[in-house]
Amino acid sequence: VFGQTGSFGLPSVPASGGAVTPFAALGKSFDLDYPDALPDGEWILFTEQTSLNWNDASIVAQSIKTGERKVVLKGGFYARYAKTGHLVYARAGSLYAVRFDARTLTTVGNPVLMVENVRMLGFVAGQAQFAPAGNGTLVYRPGTFGQTDVSLLNDRGDAKRLSLPAQTYANPQLSPDGSQIAVQSFDDTGRDRIWVQSLPANTQLRELAANARSPIWTRDGQRITFDGTRDGVRGIYSQRADGTAAPELLFRTSEDKAWLPQSWSPDGRVLLVSLGTVPGGIATYTLGK
Repeated sequence: VFGQTGSFGLPSVPASGGAVTPFAALGKSFDLDYPDALPDGEWILFTEQTSLNWNDASIVAQSIKTGERKVVLKGGFYARYAKTGHLVYARAGSLYAVRFDARTLTTVGNPVLMVENVRMLGFVAGQAQFAPAGNGTLVYRPGTFGQTDVSLLNDRGDAKRLSLPAQTYANPQLSPDGSQIAVQSFDDTGRDRIWVQSLPANTQLRELAANARSPIWTRDGQRITFDGTRDGVRGIYSQRADGTAAPELLFRTSEDKAWLPQSWSPDGRVLLVSLGTVPGGIATYTLGK
């Protein structure tokens, strides 16, 4: 049983080779990934992503023989079974362990914090860099939550790293005139923000919006469009890039679908969005309709 890049279910293939067949269907979940076989060889543990925040994911077990599925615990990801009779899993930059009865597929007692500051890509991919050994030893890579740099690359291939605070960044977007950059950040709690930086980077990085992701610029460079949540309303929002006004809701979306802005039409009336669903897709939104 193995995972795949993107939002899919879990397929399987015989150990001796052969055809790939479905094992676990995605259903209404965002993603299924990181399988780990339990000692009896019948049950497979994996992570079920139920929202954009992997810290809200569930650890699930499913039978190879019957297809029965059972939720083992909620609020963690990337679980691995240790021969000491524990489940070790990740959450918010730390590793936790809880006693686990592999016969009844139930946890025993409360989780215990094992290690803090473990390198992981918890919000991006639900992946933590650790593994339990057969003798009860745990190997892990220390570090902060997947810190990344943002660099500008010119047409000669020369890269210049921007002096930004240490965070995890994604989806950098240059303004149409190249004078500013909008970028998304997120931390080990899954909280995502959009920041704006003037170029050259000689001014302080300015937070534009919280609980926001996937920024793109309007054609005139005056506004930034993003996927976000305001007062419990998930949707596509538009906000002035200088931050002088509150975000405006363009249209509502739903928590079970990731609507990610991609591009505005040249006349600024039609927005192209990708749908983070299975099957995925492309949709358009027209202003005024």
